[in-house]
Amino acid sequence: MVVSEGASCSMAAASSRTRRRIRSAEKRGAGDVSFATMKQAGYYTRAAAGRPVAPLALALLLLAAAASPAAGQPDAADRHADLRWFFEAANPEDNDVAETALEQIAPLWPAGYAMILRYMLRLMQPPAPPRPPVDISDPNRPQPAFEYTIRREHPSTKVWRRFMKFAEDQTGERFRGEFDRLQQWIWSLPYEPHPDYALFKGEWFAAIDTRFRQFFPRGVQATIRLDEIDWGGVVVNGIPPLEYPETLAAADADYLDDDHIVFGIAVDGETRAYPKRILAWHEMALDRLGGLELTIVYCTLCGTVIPYESVVDGQHIKIGTSGFLYRSNKLMFDHGTNSLWNTFE
Repeated sequence: MVVSEGASCSMAAASSRTRRRIRSAEKRGAGDVSFATMKQAGYYTRAAAGRPVAPLALALLLLAAAASPAAGQPDAADRHADLRWFFEAANPEDNDVAETALEQIAPLWPAGYAMILRYMLRLMQPPAPPRPPVDISDPNRPQPAFEYTIRREHPSTKVWRRFMKFAEDQTGERFRGEFDRLQQWIWSLPYEPHPDYALFKGEWFAAIDTRFRQFFPRGVQATIRLDEIDWGGVVVNGIPPLEYPETLAAADADYLDDDHIVFGIAVDGETRAYPKRILAWHEMALDRLGGLELTIVYCTLCGTVIPYESVVDGQHIKIGTSGFLYRSNKLMFDHGTNSLWNTFE
């Protein structure tokens, strides 16, 4: 429950609308992309810290020739690699298929293709760090003196090495197998992605949650670099908003101590306080206060709490959690257009 009376905190007036629209979704016809799952490859998703958190089957993107601009035969200067080649290059079982795909990509390579490799690597298992050597002559060594442990390498680790080597060969850079080095190098370059980069991004992350596809249709318009939108480790609305919570008087909120943090808001003389310990679980509250429909967003990563009016030009905009981040800031989405919205820009 949240406190409805006597809240001592105040907050800036709610914005009349979200301040920055990151992109507008476009209606697209169904059927231009299909998926086939490679069951033999149990890939791992990797959360923001880079630790594998859940098994994920690697999806092979099958684009019909008529639907894929890259599948035709345009002039060499305008030609781009077919997206299918990147997925074929991620085959952990058939080296011939993978190497053939990389050979097709190589002569068409611009630096912007590294963005695709970066996101594919994002969902793969990197090699384990080498173990320190054991000095068996050391009398103070731990007992038992020697152990043989066989660690079976994850199938995606083979692809990780393949992609890292290919990235180094194509760029002339030395990333030393470090994902962060590759990422920082990409972000230091002008934003010149593959023309179907948004489509790739949606299909790749759809292997985690098919609803991610709706945020990145082909031809999507964007006001930011799409390669700076990263997965936050949850599915769409995986952190469910707090919707129109029950309230009680401040005097009855005996579950709160005096030093507990609350986020307060006042609208036309009506006040409400949202305990941090509750809002942190939901990161968003949909509520009505002082006759206004509000969307109250709490980004736990950047520490902002901002209320927005939910009715714009007479239309009630329902906001949800996209599961994505932009520069470590929570990205919201509206259910009407599936547009992504920054928390505070």
